[in-house]
Amino acid sequence: MLIIDTYLDKTENKGIGLFTTSMLRKGQVISLNEEVFTKVITVQDYLELGTTQREFFDTYAIFRDNDISLDLDNLRFMNHSDNPNVSFDRPDDIGYTLKDIMPDEELTCDYRELDGKINFINKE
Repeated sequence: MLIIDTYLDKTENKGIGLFTTSMLRKGQVISLNEEVFTKVITVQDYLELGTTQREFFDTYAIFRDNDISLDLDNLRFMNHSDNPNVSFDRPDDIGYTLKDIMPDEELTCDYRELDGKINFINKE
């Protein structure tokens, strides 16, 4: 769950992106792992969904080894970057900034750092 103020806006070549409304300092925590804001389903449940519902999970969910996790807040709109400004590499999945981030800057992460927990689908 995001603990900072954000908004969604169009991005170049990526559709919709997640942007911050305020200055963020390097190392600042921006999201916490809050179960109430995450929908988790089994792979079997995913396979039983209709095509439209599976496509939604394909676009926005994290495919873990044994389950599929979908953030219910705007965090699901964070785009991939090979040069991200946010990381989720801590064992507790807390998101934090890798550099100072200016207001109205897009927040991005490297989906591959979740390797072992995610089935990376590059839609770019």
